[in-house]
Amino acid sequence: AAVSAVSPMLRMWKERARADIEGRKQAEALAEELAAATGPGAAGGADADTAAAVAAEDKALDALAPEARPLPPRVISATGSSITVRWHVVRTDAARFELQYRPKGAQNWRVVSRGIHVREFTMRNLPPGKEFFVRVRARYGTVWSKFSGPSVLLKTVQLRPAKPGRTRCSNASLNSLRVSWDPPND
Repeated sequence: AAVSAVSPMLRMWKERARADIEGRKQAEALAEELAAATGPGAAGGADADTAAAVAAEDKALDALAPEARPLPPRVISATGSSITVRWHVVRTDAARFELQYRPKGAQNWRVVSRGIHVREFTMRNLPPGKEFFVRVRARYGTVWSKFSGPSVLLKTVQLRPAKPGRTRCSNASLNSLRVSWDPPND
């Protein structure tokens, strides 16, 4: 009974593996077609060539299948000047990732890095209270996947100043009061 239960599952995994290999071959062939259409020998900037290149790129992306697209990044930790995000991908053969961010209210995405080799990244030197979205895409062979959906709104922690040490009042008059305090105990 155990053999018959495993056998259909094994067949399913073999079929998925064959389809994945075939999809990769098709995506690489389409990427080569795209490179040929947009390479140095191509007529630069002609509308027909540009449309053909875009169509070839779309075919290559579609050949990767929807599971190639990473899931939206999630926050792992946040401080007043950094945020660490992590994302998941169904396919495990991604060579690298590109992470982009977009400040809240902005239209354009900006590249953080195109050379990330792990599924986690810490963005540093961010201003406190900064709000933004991030998204990620994966590189498979010569083709980039489509971008993940945007993350939820991310925000660095707004840090409060530390509580001062002992306070003292001196030189009190009718119009003024001098207050001094010790530095915070960190």
